[in-house]
Amino acid sequence: MTRSVQSEMRSLMSEVHRDPVHDGLVAAPARHASGLRGSNGLTIDVQGPGRRLALSEPVETQLLAIGREALANAQKHAGASAARVRILAQQGHVLLEVRDNGRGFNPAAGHPGHFGLDSMRSRAAEAGGSLTIMSTPESGTLVRVCVPAETDRT
Repeated sequence: MTRSVQSEMRSLMSEVHRDPVHDGLVAAPARHASGLRGSNGLTIDVQGPGRRLALSEPVETQLLAIGREALANAQKHAGASAARVRILAQQGHVLLEVRDNGRGFNPAAGHPGHFGLDSMRSRAAEAGGSLTIMSTPESGTLVRVCVPAETDRT
């Protein structure tokens, strides 16, 4: 357990010292997923466009944080063996989805002492978007956040 915590701290410290989205919203979760694979065996597939999306850096950073939290929940709480991160640019919006094959939960139930879901909701709102969490016990979880694209960026 100590080694796991040390590994996670090293990973977090390396992220603090650089811009997490410097190479785009798709590359950042792929890099994060690569680090998680080595530490826990969770298989993570990241799909998305190879180009920069029409988003400001603060919005990209919020989306990345939501994706990280969803993957952390899949790892720590859901017991998932696989997760998929999908990023889509469509009709004036950017969509981030994280789906896992974990044990699922009731998103409407209270989760005292756990702030991850509230944090994701708050980050989505700060980014001007909406967050949807779909899950039922024993069937995995889908976290979906949709934010408006910036029309003046390409």
